[in-house]
Amino acid sequence: MARTPIVRQKVATNPSSNSKTRKCSTSKHNPSDSKSKKMVPASAKVKRKEVDINYYDIDFNSDAKFMEKYEMLFRRGVVATKYGDIDTLKALRIKEDVRWLFDNIGLENLLMNETPTSMRATLEFLSSLKVHMLSNPSSGGSSITFQLFNEDHTWTLEKFNEALWIPIGGPRDTSTLE
Repeated sequence: MARTPIVRQKVATNPSSNSKTRKCSTSKHNPSDSKSKKMVPASAKVKRKEVDINYYDIDFNSDAKFMEKYEMLFRRGVVATKYGDIDTLKALRIKEDVRWLFDNIGLENLLMNETPTSMRATLEFLSSLKVHMLSNPSSGGSSITFQLFNEDHTWTLEKFNEALWIPIGGPRDTSTLE
């Protein structure tokens, strides 16, 4: 849809005084018409496409919040997980700095990984994830609960960190610093 250009011209408001002028639009928009709409370019219009949600036979255990989170995440879409784009890091001339950072926090394996993602598992896990954090995490007892392939799981944060290759002490562990 092509936009009609707006032509503006100066019009004298008082025939005796040429110093006062106002701008007048000759566009198709009539401000006096209360039912007229502003012209919006087609590129600015947001069209929401209807998405058919695939529930993958997930058992939501009659938990409306779990299902609501699932539907929200499904509409967003899931893509493969990629941790670092080496070509971009090289182009920005920060590859060695980023590698040094990842090595120092114990995540050197994470930088180069590209992992395929299971849509069902990702959506089920993220929509059911609940973190139970105690005020003093180092005392133990903090845990996460989640559902994966219709099985409920409860893990300690240490077990979760170990599964993701995150240092057990976490980034706030200062016992190893000099």
